Amino acid sequence: MRQIISAVLACLLALPAMGQTLFAPSGTLGSSTTANVGIGASNPSARLQIKGSDTYDAVLRLTNSGTTGGDWSLISTNAHWTAGGNKLLISYKAPGTTTTKFSIDSLGSVGIGTAYPETRLFVEGGAVTLHNPTDSPFGYNIDMDIAGGWAREYSFSYGGTGKLFSFGVFATSGTLYYGYIGGNTTTGTVHPHPWMAFLPSGNVLIGKTAQTNAAYKLDVNGNVRANKVVVNTTGADFVFDPGYALPSLDSLNGYIQTYRHLPDVSPAETMQREGLDVGDNQIKLLQKVEELTLYVIDLYKQQQLQNKEIAALKKENLALKQQLQIKCLNRKQTFPNR
Repeated sequence: MRQIISAVLACLLALPAMGQTLFAPSGTLGSSTTANVGIGASNPSARLQIKGSDTYDAVLRLTNSGTTGGDWSLISTNAHWTAGGNKLLISYKAPGTTTTKFSIDSLGSVGIGTAYPETRLFVEGGAVTLHNPTDSPFGYNIDMDIAGGWAREYSFSYGGTGKLFSFGVFATSGTLYYGYIGGNTTTGTVHPHPWMAFLPSGNVLIGKTAQTNAAYKLDVNGNVRANKVVVNTTGADFVFDPGYALPSLDSLNGYIQTYRHLPDVSPAETMQREGLDVGDNQIKLLQKVEELTLYVIDLYKQQQLQNKEIAALKKENLALKQQLQIKCLNRKQTFPNR
């Protein structure tokens, strides 16, 4: 406003030098008892006071002298013009149209592109851009000063019937409960069941807003499907080290009969209660597969040794059989009548 007043005064002072004429309504020129200047005001109460003549009167108008351009107007309205009370408007009038570009009502609400701001800042028919000229952390901040629980969010709706999508924060005083992303809720209510929540610890929750075990950075209440999952692990090649103590099958059988599960593998009750560590479980399963491989190799060696022993016994049995046949033949020849 200060810049507008300064511009008006500068224009008034420059008129004689520019060879322009200053026009005034007939019978309204007079003197003021103060150093204040009034336009339409007989007793100006400020250095410059401009008074309109009706409820929608432009107190300042910038006119384009061309045939296609429009006029810019600064307008002050009174309480009878609209239910919103007194307003300050900046409007643009093209040939045949008048469009309000900026408005401020008596409650302090600001409208951009509308004369009827419904909230503290209401933008009609356009977007809002925040441009950071440097790498400093400039942006948009909502600072709260409320004792007790509160929530603030950005939301997207259609027809004012509900929230299609929203992201915001839920807290009490200065303590953050969680930030969230969600949708499909009633307008003007705290989001009860967000799709995703972000805790102050940095943990991310999906389908829930609290967790019983804070050790999980990602906690999902539901099923997860992916084309590929990569888990960091150390492997189980230690099983093939020469010094690895491979349990005997007798001891393994005794353990299974006693505990009803494999050694180093959590029982079913623990898995159901605490869940399953995928990476650790994969190592243990690989360990058991490699132990099975060693058992199979050992059985194969034993089989190979048994096959050699069987082959030797067959060969020995064949030789004994041949010797017995020769003895029987010689006996028949010696004792033909027997």
